[in-house]
Amino acid sequence: MSTTNQNKVTRQVRVGQIIAGIQKYFMTMPSIHLGGTDFTPAALVDVLQKGLAATKQTSNAKAAWLAEVQTERNKFAELGPVLRYIKAFVVAQFGDTQDSSPKLEDFGYTPRKARSKDVAVKAVAADKVRATRVARGTKGKKAKAKIKGTIAAQPSKDGPATTAPVPAAGTAPAPVKPST
Repeated sequence: MSTTNQNKVTRQVRVGQIIAGIQKYFMTMPSIHLGGTDFTPAALVDVLQKGLAATKQTSNAKAAWLAEVQTERNKFAELGPVLRYIKAFVVAQFGDTQDSSPKLEDFGYTPRKARSKDVAVKAVAADKVRATRVARGTKGKKAKAKIKGTIAAQPSKDGPATTAPVPAAGTAPAPVKPST
């Protein structure tokens, strides 16, 4: 019996079946030799039942723990609005600037971060982004969707290979239809 991939319920059923089998077929034997140790059938059943009892105990402990966790979650769901009100009250009393930082830290709060960029800095950054797009030749979704590939020269049955005209830079090429 391999127990490596068995869950708790499967293991309990399996051990229960083993106990029933021992009680049905081996109770009349004086001893059973297993792994270098002699067991009486009653002692072997007792060992297996202790294992089942341990499994039941852990199941009960887990159920109790899950109930406690749910109780904790319910309490913090009730505390959530109160905690938000306390923070709002503390900020209203002391402010949320860097000057009030020591007082806010006593409550475990941090002040708002000062804005680092003003409108002029953001405008310069936007200009840099546009200049970079132009320099690199990057395009947006709509401009990229207009660009179509060209088919390389293909020999035809009737004559020499034909090539499609190469479009001028910055214009979308006309779609090329394959010859039939």
